[in-house]
Amino acid sequence: MNKKHAISTAVAVIVFTLSVLAPYAWGAQKYALLYCQTYNGPSKEGGEFFFKPTAQKSLTLNMNEPYSVLKEEGNWLQVDVFGKTPWVEKDCMAGKLPDATLRNIHKERLESFNKVQSENNRKHIHAGARQEGNKLVFLVSDRWNDLSSDMKEAYVRESMVLFMSMGGARQISEKADDYTLEIRHSRSDQMLAKWDSLWGFKLTDKR
Repeated sequence: MNKKHAISTAVAVIVFTLSVLAPYAWGAQKYALLYCQTYNGPSKEGGEFFFKPTAQKSLTLNMNEPYSVLKEEGNWLQVDVFGKTPWVEKDCMAGKLPDATLRNIHKERLESFNKVQSENNRKHIHAGARQEGNKLVFLVSDRWNDLSSDMKEAYVRESMVLFMSMGGARQISEKADDYTLEIRHSRSDQMLAKWDSLWGFKLTDKR
């Protein structure tokens, strides 16, 4: 075998290996669709998996949370759970959450965001929020007009940080750049300011 042919063969082997192993070699994520029961091996005969010897109950995966997949064997997946490597039935996992589940998670995040905003130091300004796809609308009271330009920008920044952190806590795969944001008066719905990743914060009402 000449050197050129050997190199071509080696490259072909590498490409084939990567194509087969790519979904799992770096821990591709799948979501638990239920509170999935875990096992010691790729069979129920191996017994249920306990996270530690003193645990009183066997481990179940948290519903709707992502887990890194380490290996696939038949109808079973081996997943990483804080360094432990139990097995779970493949049918209990999916590459993405169902649309209905995602809608419920986004709805619950928005409700929780409104609740937190109505109780923190922004409660006198915050008057609600709504989400229309990738457009966010934060509603504000008349107290918005009492803020300086810098304070208005800080309000938007802090509110957006809270919104995104609440998404992270719910395993929502997103980034701030995915959104455009409008600040609107709660009664008139007049747009007072806006933000997007390209142009940043901009006041649309100079009062």
